[in-house]
Amino acid sequence: MGWPKRKKAQAILFVADSKKGVLMYDPNDANSSPEGSITTGVDYPDGIAVDNTGALYVTNLGSNTVTVYPAGMNSPSLMISTGINQPYGIGVDSKGDVFVSNLGNNTVTAYQSGGTAPYETISFYSYGQPTGIGVDAHDNVWIACDSTNKVYEIAAGSSQPRGCSAQKPRSADRHFIRRKGRDLRLKLFRQQSQRVRVW
Repeated sequence: MGWPKRKKAQAILFVADSKKGVLMYDPNDANSSPEGSITTGVDYPDGIAVDNTGALYVTNLGSNTVTVYPAGMNSPSLMISTGINQPYGIGVDSKGDVFVSNLGNNTVTAYQSGGTAPYETISFYSYGQPTGIGVDAHDNVWIACDSTNKVYEIAAGSSQPRGCSAQKPRSADRHFIRRKGRDLRLKLFRQQSQRVRVW
């Protein structure tokens, strides 16, 4: 279906569906049907993120890749495969740097904007299996660890995870944090109920 027609200020809700690709919805229309989709280049998609230009980033568990789609484009303009090992969560900071959680080797890999080789690989073996990733308005990276039910923060400019006092995530939930001004918007993708809830 491609990208839905939207005015510049109108939002799109992206949902990774392992069987149907990345689906696009109107976030203001509850229980609506998809208005668009991307299937080219995706292979068992899981994590999704959007940068400041509106480009979409997708982690593909099936092909061990991350694919990047400029706003309005159905084919990827960039593919990342180096350093990827069962990619799950993904986040993009204000500079366009990309952070990917890897289930296969318990790491988070960081890529400079437009780059395909990691400039840093952070081990999470002593913290737990990293899953969901979000980046806040100050470029701090937040990682939910499924195996330990803890949340860690990597401060902007740092490579050392530190524990935080955030509420423990439930292991059945997938967390996606999106910058909205200075606030964090949390979307919970519940595997068991097959629903998306937006706060």
